[in-house]
Amino acid sequence: MSEERPKAVAALPWLQIEREAKVGDIRFVPFDIGSPPDLTDSNEVSRRLSIFRRIEREFERDDKWGMPLPKSTCTIIMLDGQGPLGVFTEDDWTEVIDAIQAFCFACLAANKYRTSAGQGPYANSSCFQVYYLADSPVFALRGRGICVLSNWNYEMLVVTEPLQCGLARDLDWDDVFLSSLWCAMKTPPNSLDTLTQAIWLFNRANSDEQRYAIEQIQQEVVMIVQALEYLFDSKGESLAAKVANCFPTDGEIQCRPPRVGGSWIGTFNISNRRCVYYWLRELIQLRHDTVHGNPLSSKRWAWAVDEHALMAAFVFPLIVKCFLADEGVYRLTEKDKVRLGVIDKLLYMNHWGTEEGETQSNWSNLFLNAKNKRLKEQRLS
Repeated sequence: MSEERPKAVAALPWLQIEREAKVGDIRFVPFDIGSPPDLTDSNEVSRRLSIFRRIEREFERDDKWGMPLPKSTCTIIMLDGQGPLGVFTEDDWTEVIDAIQAFCFACLAANKYRTSAGQGPYANSSCFQVYYLADSPVFALRGRGICVLSNWNYEMLVVTEPLQCGLARDLDWDDVFLSSLWCAMKTPPNSLDTLTQAIWLFNRANSDEQRYAIEQIQQEVVMIVQALEYLFDSKGESLAAKVANCFPTDGEIQCRPPRVGGSWIGTFNISNRRCVYYWLRELIQLRHDTVHGNPLSSKRWAWAVDEHALMAAFVFPLIVKCFLADEGVYRLTEKDKVRLGVIDKLLYMNHWGTEEGETQSNWSNLFLNAKNKRLKEQRLS
């Protein structure tokens, strides 16, 4: 990449946010291509971004069916003190990529997780794929997928709309956490020197390139374990123990969960361990069997592969928050504390989904009960 480029737009075309976010000197601004805000060069920005409104998608099923065009609202990246059409130097671009990584992680950390298709808000790091539109070809981080036609000095372009980005709505983030995270990533305390690399792996593990492909989920599991190894500088059983020690316990769950009885992990003959410890041991074994090509069917797993991926996406941001709190750069919120307190109970459950005749999932009910219990205890204290 050259030291300096012509004026350009850095866009996250699949990301819709309701309010501006600021990460260091980088601003993430909601932008309506059809009705641009009163910003300098906004019409030119709209013209350049119109390429993403020309996407037409068709999938091969029993017959062909068309997907609606994406909405006109997207997110553009602005350097502090510059308009939406700016000049990005090499240093600027490095800062933008780092800021995207922090913003992506903050959104994933705040998001409500789902256990199956169509249940509640959903987002993944695919929404944060940046496109750099200048007076030269588009620089896309994803290089295959949908053919796009544009009348703005382009011929045929190939970009990808991640399959699940259409489900990304109402993304939320904690500004205090985002600020603390950015500070730790740019000037890491001694115990968090590998934080940036760990978060990069976590973000990649939550980028769904294929819908419901078990091989993709296995790859996510491998990256999640690597991310945990970076955070704790540890592997194997010691990693499982260190992760388990991050979470508080009220003493209610201090035994082997029903899922574990009779499974492969029972051969370790360890008793009175917390559920989160057993889960980590199995996650590590799952990672081992995946990378070494061992048949997963040779063991009876306590948790399914997609359940491991879901739980890892839930647990990892909480660990980072605990680390930042220990370093004194972040203060855990009430929601954080409720989530930290339900890890063992979630893992103890045989089923996280919705029971027959119920509208709320077991996952959601457990959170609601834990929240109400905490509020009651605070009123009595």
